[in-house]
Amino acid sequence: RIDLAVRAQVAAAENDLEGPLLNSAERRALQRRFRDRVGVAPRTLRSVFRFRRIFDHAMGQDADAASWLEAGLAAGYFDQPQMARDFRRFLGCTATAWAREQMELARRLASHSYKPAP
Repeated sequence: RIDLAVRAQVAAAENDLEGPLLNSAERRALQRRFRDRVGVAPRTLRSVFRFRRIFDHAMGQDADAASWLEAGLAAGYFDQPQMARDFRRFLGCTATAWAREQMELARRLASHSYKPAP
């Protein structure tokens, strides 16, 4: 059964909006229902959506430090250490290490799938 209050909280988290103002008992009850139905706490889901926005912003840009900082600020991070903690939390590495791995993967795929004509 779909819980409309939980659905509204998920939509608010995805759009980086605040949910309705609730007293502490109502807020805690909603947090429990949210975790039961979604599988993670509301704050964790907000972190996942914010982390995903880094990649939405960074796609098509170079993976240098300036663009990572710009992408992080656009996604809603206050500073680089906050973003770095989420990189380690969700991916287990730094942004630079992740970008380096992606470039190496792209090189390997290209070298195996693209054979120039002699």
